[in-house]
Amino acid sequence: TVVIAMKIPWQSALGAIFISGSIFVLISALGFIDKIILAVPETLKNAIAVGIGLLIAVVGLEWSGLVVDNPGTLVTLGDLKSPPVLLSLFGITLIAILLSLRVKGAILWGIMATAVLGIPLGIVEYHGLTSKPPSLLPTLFKLDIIGAFDL
Repeated sequence: TVVIAMKIPWQSALGAIFISGSIFVLISALGFIDKIILAVPETLKNAIAVGIGLLIAVVGLEWSGLVVDNPGTLVTLGDLKSPPVLLSLFGITLIAILLSLRVKGAILWGIMATAVLGIPLGIVEYHGLTSKPPSLLPTLFKLDIIGAFDL
């Protein structure tokens, strides 16, 4: 968002992330982070957790096609007959059943079962268990700390 919408160079954005990370490490090492955490009300902590959970849920529903973009309402229901949506609904239902039965690892079992079912259906592409990590050279040490202060 910062790079594309605000037209800030990615090197300066990376510099700003480095600065904020350094400040976080400093306040953590000095013990200020405990005071900050204690100052936040419990209800706000719970609200933040719920907000993050809802964001993750909406992203998952968008990727599955269950929720799609709509200019009039921002989001709308996707095509309930499409294979990715049906597979997602199967996975959500399986996870709900396993959770209600108090199966240990219910979410993980549901994800694995949905992925395994999606492979023969052609919805999930199997690329192997491991891969070569991408090169760090395009971004390694390219951060612009001084440029981050010019923003």
